[in-house]
Amino acid sequence: MKFTLLTPAVAGLVLSSITLSSARRHPHPHKHDYEDDYDQGLHMPVVRREPWVRRDAEPLDQIATQLSHMASKYRHNFQAFADNKDGERNPQMNKSISIDDILKGVPGTTLEVDETNKKDRRATSGTSSLTPSNGYAMWQGKLNVGTPAQEVSVLWDTGSADLILNTNQYDEKKSSSDKDTNRWFQIGYADGTSVEGSIYNETVSIVGKEARSQAIGVPTTSTFDPADPGIVGLAWQSVSVLKRRPLVPTLARQGSIPRSMFGVALARDASQAEIRIGGYNPKKLASGASLNWTPVDNSGGFWVVPASRVVMKRVNSQGTKTSKLTNRNFIMDTGTSLIFAPTADVKALYEALGIRIVDAGSFITGVFRKSPTFTMTIGGQTWTVKEDSMTAYSDSTGLKYGAIVGSDDIGLASGQWLVGDPFFSSVYTVFDMDRTRLGLASPSF
Repeated sequence: MKFTLLTPAVAGLVLSSITLSSARRHPHPHKHDYEDDYDQGLHMPVVRREPWVRRDAEPLDQIATQLSHMASKYRHNFQAFADNKDGERNPQMNKSISIDDILKGVPGTTLEVDETNKKDRRATSGTSSLTPSNGYAMWQGKLNVGTPAQEVSVLWDTGSADLILNTNQYDEKKSSSDKDTNRWFQIGYADGTSVEGSIYNETVSIVGKEARSQAIGVPTTSTFDPADPGIVGLAWQSVSVLKRRPLVPTLARQGSIPRSMFGVALARDASQAEIRIGGYNPKKLASGASLNWTPVDNSGGFWVVPASRVVMKRVNSQGTKTSKLTNRNFIMDTGTSLIFAPTADVKALYEALGIRIVDAGSFITGVFRKSPTFTMTIGGQTWTVKEDSMTAYSDSTGLKYGAIVGSDDIGLASGQWLVGDPFFSSVYTVFDMDRTRLGLASPSF
């Protein structure tokens, strides 16, 4: 099997230290009342690492870099979906994109997954360093891989489905639980960088709770910085390049966590940030708040929820101006540090408020001194994005560049928004894979 695709972006959640909840375990994770034992699972504080920024980079350069990563990531997802579904079109993919083009890939980029023995194709060289150019926030932490355990740094990303390590993070020769699948992968990028490696079945553990025979991608050569973390995908198997079950369902299936669920608190206050795998943390809900559940459309492999309305409001000396859009779909992606929407949507929102729009060619955004307010209505309830989350970057004069960015380059279908960190830093979010739903609540952080 051979197909061409763009590299997935590197962004997501990160673990700093991990504890196991003392709540009771349920022997049958799919046969119980979720609300009775929600606080089970693996509790992990997470740390938000500020974006890597080149000293000479301007705010628009940083946004452009993020956009490039998101476009790569979703083209990669669309290709994996088409390959897994016998050429089927991903429902989140723009109709202007040809399935044939997706399967052939974009000129200058390649990905090969070979079912045959790859031993004699493995390179013997190590890693040549490339300074990372990802200009977005990352959440970085630890997992254990192999027996005995080898600690690796990872990101947690609901916008992808595979566990891919970086070069030199893991040595299969030091593990007694590794199993070589005799499959290999090779990714080449348009900028000339590349990564090549092997696919293993291996034991992956969190606080001693194991996922056995978990598929992992292990690079043997790479032109990326060896200090970069790996990535753990939290989307569905239909967008898995490795064609294997993602980590969280594996943990649940083997009884290591009560269910395929995780709660995310991406608080800007480091002492409040956490992820809980196997349940959610009621202490992260504001006093008197409860989870508002809404169904998820996972037909494309992503966490997609309908939004009945988005509203942007601006108050100044001339009064109050309001703009709104209705009937949009949100792809909920913890691996995205901005909110990306169709260009026409973002233009309409900013223009109606008299906010100056900067057109950078591949995207637009608004610039302002005081952030507008922004709300999103999901599941009949309205959620407000915090004011400090409405700014992507500020320049040396204090001018703010909006975190809601308009672009048609990601390849998403009409009406699809890609919702990332500004929302998750404002709302406590629970991802329930077993019941295919998303829970939202006003946060305590």
